[in-house]
Amino acid sequence: MSDACLAPQGTKRLQPVIDFSIPPQGLKSGGIAFVPTDISDLKADWNPIEENLTFNGPVDVSEFTDDSGLGNTLAQIVATAQPTWIETDANYNNKPTLDFPDTADENMWMNVWDDANEADQPNTIIIVGNFKTGAHGNVLCSGDAAFSRHEISQIGGNQNSYAGASNSGTSGYNTSPQIWSVRFDGDPSDYRRSGTLEKSGNVGTQNCRGFVLSGGNTHNGGRPSIIARVLFYNRKLTDSEMNQIGNWASTEYGITWSDI
Repeated sequence: MSDACLAPQGTKRLQPVIDFSIPPQGLKSGGIAFVPTDISDLKADWNPIEENLTFNGPVDVSEFTDDSGLGNTLAQIVATAQPTWIETDANYNNKPTLDFPDTADENMWMNVWDDANEADQPNTIIIVGNFKTGAHGNVLCSGDAAFSRHEISQIGGNQNSYAGASNSGTSGYNTSPQIWSVRFDGDPSDYRRSGTLEKSGNVGTQNCRGFVLSGGNTHNGGRPSIIARVLFYNRKLTDSEMNQIGNWASTEYGITWSDI
């Protein structure tokens, strides 16, 4: 051994200090990768990997299975209204997505939750995806009842969330890939774009009966969007939990998240 590796006699060699209590970004303590089920009260996890999808032909999707294990499956039996599966989407870190085109009424929906008739507030919805066009009335999600729904949408030139009252931001339309989130909790609720606040305020008190993906309430037509992931939690997540999911989604889908 070289003498350069030895501390002078009577002295201690300094050792690096490592804090093992702080896991790296995207990991839990012990180096285990975070997954959405690590946070309690996950009601649905719609992840468009191939094993969660039922196909009508090569890429048209007729059923979208909930990955949470609770059985909340979205469906579209009308062939002309079925979205298209993109196996590797370069805009989402080469993860699979569902494409709801601009020119047809594609959407997927269920009229009741398998584990309960309605999702009572408070709820948290997180959608990794994008509006394909900046237009009034575009919707990423809604509910299957006109007076019992949770919407993430674009209204009047801005981003909007709705559960009986419009909670509309001022940043304008946005069509780029984002991690959209709304904590539905009456007043105050908050609508965020990749962690950045769109609007905090009164979103209304409606519960969410069923669920519609990329379509209006009562699945009354489709809205153009790309969907990479949808998480529905049946409670209001904390800031810390939101950041944990946001940083995980940032790594998973290649979208920058700003901590709350």
